[in-house]
Amino acid sequence: NPARVPVWALGPWMSSNNWDRESVVRNEVETTQELQIPSTVVVLEQWSDEATYYMFNDAEYDEKAPSEAYSYDEIRFPSWGRWPDPKGMVDYIHDNKMKLILWQIPIQKYLNRQQHPLKDREEAYMIEKGYVVKNPDGSPYRIPENWFTESLIMDFSNEEGKKWWFDKRQYLIDIGVDGFKTDGGEFVFGEGLQFADGRRGDEMRNLYPNDYVEAYYQFAQQNDGMTFSRAGYTGAQNFPAHWAGDERSTFDAFRRS
Repeated sequence: NPARVPVWALGPWMSSNNWDRESVVRNEVETTQELQIPSTVVVLEQWSDEATYYMFNDAEYDEKAPSEAYSYDEIRFPSWGRWPDPKGMVDYIHDNKMKLILWQIPIQKYLNRQQHPLKDREEAYMIEKGYVVKNPDGSPYRIPENWFTESLIMDFSNEEGKKWWFDKRQYLIDIGVDGFKTDGGEFVFGEGLQFADGRRGDEMRNLYPNDYVEAYYQFAQQNDGMTFSRAGYTGAQNFPAHWAGDERSTFDAFRRS
């Protein structure tokens, strides 16, 4: 049976790729209230850096060992930055009777000729500890084509690695984030790919998105939250909800969906 969604998920959701800073989000929430639009959810895609995908854009932090996670009070949010007060923003959204969903992706991104100290250390650590999906010869698998080419994929069948991954994101739950837009998941190309629990790529081609989404869904349950996913397979109804891929904001596109 499909898992039930929380009541708040049944209202109108709102999202835009252009909402890339706290001031814009606060303005949109305020306008929604002024116009008496009964929206219940704000979805933010452009909130994180383009390297770790768990640090807010413009956040500052002192260097820590890659095995360690950052708590909210160990991260600085400068007043000049795009997100000067994430916790205050979450509280503001909640005070206006809305919930917050943040975009995620199950990869460690390949940065071509770019350096990002935190991401680079964590990537090396993931490889060293074996937290990533591997090729048949045991080397780290990198996405061969299309979206996020050359990036690593997190192996959510690795229990130790899964804990490490979500420890990094725990501060988001701590400030009240209500769930995650779990994008991607269709990156398993290759029958012989190796996963930590012994399964191979031929089986995981379809099952990987369920592993990925289930891990985030269970993580979000700390706040009675949910996931909002694109890729899935039989059994994905246990981890609601899903969307049918990116569409234009037109009534014709709405009809097609």
